[in-house]
Amino acid sequence: MSTIALWHSHAEARIRERGNYAGSVLGGALPVLALPLLWRYEEPSKVVSLAVTALVYLLAVMLLNLAQRAGIVSERAPWIRVFACKLVLSFLVTSFLWVAPLEPNFLRVSQQNLGLQDANIYDHLAVRIAEEGLAGNVQLLWYTWLSVGVTGYLSLIYSLFGISILYVSLFNALLSLAGILSLAGALTALDAPRRRWQVLRFAMLLPFGSYYDGTPAKEPLTHALFYAGLYFIARLLVCKGAPAANILWLAVVLALLATVRLNVAVLLLAGNLLFLLRRLEPVRLVILGTAGMLTLVAVLIWTSPNPEALASEMFNLGRRLDNTQMLFTQRVSSGDTVLKLAVGEVLTPRSVVDLVLLSPLRVGVWLFLPYPHLIPDFARLAAMPEMLNYDRLGYFRFATELPAQLSAILMIVLFPYVLAGLRAAGKGWRNWFLTANLLIPALLIGNLMFIMGRRYRILLEPLLVAIALWGMQYGRSGRMRYILYSAFALGLVAASVY
Repeated sequence: MSTIALWHSHAEARIRERGNYAGSVLGGALPVLALPLLWRYEEPSKVVSLAVTALVYLLAVMLLNLAQRAGIVSERAPWIRVFACKLVLSFLVTSFLWVAPLEPNFLRVSQQNLGLQDANIYDHLAVRIAEEGLAGNVQLLWYTWLSVGVTGYLSLIYSLFGISILYVSLFNALLSLAGILSLAGALTALDAPRRRWQVLRFAMLLPFGSYYDGTPAKEPLTHALFYAGLYFIARLLVCKGAPAANILWLAVVLALLATVRLNVAVLLLAGNLLFLLRRLEPVRLVILGTAGMLTLVAVLIWTSPNPEALASEMFNLGRRLDNTQMLFTQRVSSGDTVLKLAVGEVLTPRSVVDLVLLSPLRVGVWLFLPYPHLIPDFARLAAMPEMLNYDRLGYFRFATELPAQLSAILMIVLFPYVLAGLRAAGKGWRNWFLTANLLIPALLIGNLMFIMGRRYRILLEPLLVAIALWGMQYGRSGRMRYILYSAFALGLVAASVY
């Protein structure tokens, strides 16, 4: 084919892609801009809500344009369609699973309430800062455990646009898009062909993560920054782009991540330390190490009035074990299913030896929670509208179970392919990169947060999807999937009998 013919072919493909993208943007705008018109709860005005929705959608378009220029996205149209679906899903979660059962008495609380979440306190603090101003309320940023980042984020949204939980949900959806794009970018950097990783866009719709994206929680910020850090680390390791720019952006991402969740920033560095040590030149390694240490120390001082106590709380293994045991004791006293308490009695770590010996089993249980309780109570599901009248908190707690169950089912379906991806790790450091960034956080979180850490699994769910795709491409699941599915089915039967 001649040079002119190649140029024409490329131009036609480009024009076609732009046309499809423009059509998808306009088509997605119709349902998206209808969302604020359907919103029934607090807002400054419908005009402001429409403007915020349009702004978020426009920012998503701009973000996809940048992703295409960076070589992350090959076709933008499928991404913007899934993002429009994400906004609709977030709207539904916020409206029916968050605000409906909590308004008016429990949406925002000044103290933790049994059955509620830390997000209810974060939202309360953010509203106070937005209404009264930051000058006299700086102390509210440190009101609870590592609340600086999330409270600052929420109060910034409320201060700029007015108080409406809908705005938080919309911006959280944008953070989800940024996080999944970053993960796709990391995979593209590790494995050049872009098309096969475009299916990752559907990870924005994972049920458990989507639930928290519809709430004023830490998770949307944490996930976006974690995967952004993974992206810049991957670029450093494969020498893509200017090293100084990648190091600078990584330091910024680490600083922001540490402000939201310092422990996740440490996990990100720990999971990639060996790769950085082996593949970076000494000068770049020294620069990155210095920048990383200074960033974490500065954020440690900034995020806590008492940095020494915070460091002790995070890194003192004895205190972590005592805290886990205390949480299990509280779970026993408050009551739970017989099976959960029996598993907790066996697997709750009580000593370092116990922690190490049962570590794999504990992580296996944690990754698939709430398995084996995967079948929803259909009677309660049908009664949910009536529950809003007589048991609003019961409705809220039941609603949190449904997304967890759906995501657990998806993780079980993908598990054979995840194992195939992990088995393919011996074929090169790029495969080990994905494995390390899954297993190190899973081992630490799954063991040290075993009793109360189910929701932290959603940090790794997009990565599990990515490794499953890697396994489909480079590994073999063979008959293993039939064996694993049979084992999970047998577990469901055994649990029902128990």
